[in-house]
Amino acid sequence: MKTLTVHEVMTRMPVSVGPMTSLEECAKKMLKEGVGSVLVLENGMIKGILTEKDMTRAIAEERVMNKVRVEEIMSRNITTIQPEKDVLEAIKVMSEKEVRRLPVVDKQKLVGLITVSDILRVEPDMLEIIFEKQLISHGSPRGQGECEACGNYAVLHESDGKRVCVDCE
Repeated sequence: MKTLTVHEVMTRMPVSVGPMTSLEECAKKMLKEGVGSVLVLENGMIKGILTEKDMTRAIAEERVMNKVRVEEIMSRNITTIQPEKDVLEAIKVMSEKEVRRLPVVDKQKLVGLITVSDILRVEPDMLEIIFEKQLISHGSPRGQGECEACGNYAVLHESDGKRVCVDCE
């Protein structure tokens, strides 16, 4: 079975902001664009990623949304993937790093973003392949299932008596 490349599946123009953007501006942009994250770019280079989870943490800490800058709470340890890689490789990396999004970089230049949703949109059967690979490699689908908070299929963790994904933890 031939699978698709990351380039064939990725979002080509991911939503991005600068590191000095306020969380309030980010929240408005994410809502307007219908996305769950924004890439943080400075001089064309990826400096971080801001996800719904990061925003939720800031709200829980009662941070003032129009005073906090993205660079203060963004995730800085970014895992990337190259566009010519196989989608199965992207899934493997996402699973190992417990992330749902991978910036796509070609020769150090951002060319896109691939998410679990992107993969499932173009290859819905991929969920079954992922499940089968987990059975083969781990003997059982340890800790995977539907997140009780967001409903996404993911690696689950126990948090406050619920089984949730890493983004909702």
